[in-house]
Amino acid sequence: MLDLLNYDKRVKIFESLNCILCKEPCVPIARQPRSPRLLHCGSAICHECFEKEKSLKQEEREHKCDWGETCFYNPNFAYCVIDVLLQDCFTLSPILGGYLLMKPLVNPECPMCHDEYSNKDASKKAFFSLYAHYLMSQDSLVLSPILGGYLLQKPFRPECPICQDEYSDKVDNKKSFWLYCNHIICQECHLNFLCELPEMTRQLEEMDKSGYRFCDECKKLDIVDEMHHCKKCLLQLCGNCTYKNHRSHKAITLLQKEAGLMSHELCDLSISEVQTYNQLFSGLHKELSDGLQGFDQKLLKKKRDLTNASTFEDLREKHKKCTELKTDFEKCSEEYMPHVRKYEKRVKELMKTLDDDPN
Repeated sequence: MLDLLNYDKRVKIFESLNCILCKEPCVPIARQPRSPRLLHCGSAICHECFEKEKSLKQEEREHKCDWGETCFYNPNFAYCVIDVLLQDCFTLSPILGGYLLMKPLVNPECPMCHDEYSNKDASKKAFFSLYAHYLMSQDSLVLSPILGGYLLQKPFRPECPICQDEYSDKVDNKKSFWLYCNHIICQECHLNFLCELPEMTRQLEEMDKSGYRFCDECKKLDIVDEMHHCKKCLLQLCGNCTYKNHRSHKAITLLQKEAGLMSHELCDLSISEVQTYNQLFSGLHKELSDGLQGFDQKLLKKKRDLTNASTFEDLREKHKKCTELKTDFEKCSEEYMPHVRKYEKRVKELMKTLDDDPN
């Protein structure tokens, strides 16, 4: 199995998915020592560090920000971070001590309006925890002019607009109106994560181009030349996982699989590109040939019209027009021919390159 550190000294992890204090990666589950907790300042901190810091006096804490004492008032886990980690796009690298992007990931979006979060749009860039105390919808209330206030006109179930869990006035079930909701809305978002995402996506693309893949089972990075493709399970696997779990399945090398995909892609290119241009040029040449014949006939007709000139001045005018048309035709033909010859020469060179290539 490939050692990531020997692959590239520049390989980076998502620092935004690690605790800001102990630097350990967060886990995608609540109520564990490494579960993410969200501070009021927007930073993610593991549950263990959160409880340790919270028990200290403000001046003794390692984490200091403008929020002061209130930074540790949020009682909930950072489910917004957990939701991100639960996507099947990350793999934890014990060697590097953090998460790597294993598959392409589009920007997370607001679960309410479905706009993507952005690290460029000021209205969509910081982290904001949505309070759980929501207003009733207008169709649940009716204004009573007599009583001078609103009355409930139909049953109303206060619930989170995202997870649809019902809120309660009981504190023990964690659904009090004065507790925080466990989700985020699009006014703000995890700025650090969004800033890292484009770079991590480029890193994934670089790994892919360099011939490295993640094993679909153990999630470790390996070189394509030493991996396999299980035809039964349709998985790309390292040699170890192939031997342990897929020995009885029909498998081919991942190199063969990649070669088949690339060959199919080139065949599609041949059909969609080369044949398309072949048909296009054939059609253009036919139209051009028909146009040349039509132009020749009309020019001959103009030349014959010279004998019908009523005066010498009329004859000179008609002759001048014919001469100008002939000159324009020769000029545009001379401009066009080098391009045709250049194209023909280039195609022949490409054919020779294919003939000379031993592979």
